[in-house]
Amino acid sequence: MSPIRRSLQLVDSLSNLGRIKVGFATSDRVHVDQHFGSAVSLVAFSLDAEGAQLVSIGQFGELAEDGNEGKLAAKLQWLRGCVAVYCCACGGSAVRQLLSAGVRPLKVSSGTRIDTQVAELVEVVRTGPTGWIAQALQAQQRVDDTSRFAALGEEAWEE
Repeated sequence: MSPIRRSLQLVDSLSNLGRIKVGFATSDRVHVDQHFGSAVSLVAFSLDAEGAQLVSIGQFGELAEDGNEGKLAAKLQWLRGCVAVYCCACGGSAVRQLLSAGVRPLKVSSGTRIDTQVAELVEVVRTGPTGWIAQALQAQQRVDDTSRFAALGEEAWEE
């Protein structure tokens, strides 16, 4: 098991309505340059059509690409709430576990700039999301609707 060594969670004052959270496997918090299973750190951004905000950073330390799946648990836990994670590579078992957790693994070339990728995602959301982004926004909307209706049901009603 590879526990998280350090984690920074920023307070997000923005509503989650219409926003998605996306993670990136990185060693320098600037580029996507890590294999998911052995990533030394992950960063996550919350984004919508108006822009993006860094919301969390997790550091895991040096990990070998050794097939040891125990090290994935901490990363999967850390990614809770993310709809996707960008990485340079991802093993088959990790792909299955990510998909099972509702996180889409996306492979990009090593050295892809995170800020460029985030800007592209914001633009896709702004101009009319399709594919996995549209599905993620629709799923997020359903969760918000369920929460809103549950809260209404708990309110005192006068007749």
